[in-house]
Amino acid sequence: MNKGNREFAKSSVFHRINFLYQAAHTVLRQNPHDVTLVRFYVNTLQTIVKKNVLKIDPSIKRTLCKKCCLLLIPGITSTVRINAKRQKTVVVTCIGCNTVKRFPLGDSNGCQEKISSSSIAIDASSTTQSAKTVIKSQNEKLIIN
Repeated sequence: MNKGNREFAKSSVFHRINFLYQAAHTVLRQNPHDVTLVRFYVNTLQTIVKKNVLKIDPSIKRTLCKKCCLLLIPGITSTVRINAKRQKTVVVTCIGCNTVKRFPLGDSNGCQEKISSSSIAIDASSTTQSAKTVIKSQNEKLIIN
């Protein structure tokens, strides 16, 4: 397999991952009570990522539940709160399996990591148009429209 064929194969994998993510998001927005199809799409997406040894960008990874393969959308499939006891963190709880994810908002040096609501949730307008999925492959970053 020459270099051109490998790049085409990677491109088709990225397009498939992007399609599955957008399809899961669209299905969940249209019918929030039917999560079986969403879980199938997310499970298939994670299987493709593992088989092709790819790394998903953290902004996309934060919207997926590892335990029950559910897309985490605040107010529909997850709850989001800010915890400020020791260190400010965003706490995302999956409603399906009660799994908790914590993301730090800052470190001890005073540098603030930018975690906005767009990295946790995607607007409904972005699902109807072409949502950009960022996926890291080894050392390169690819953006798929």
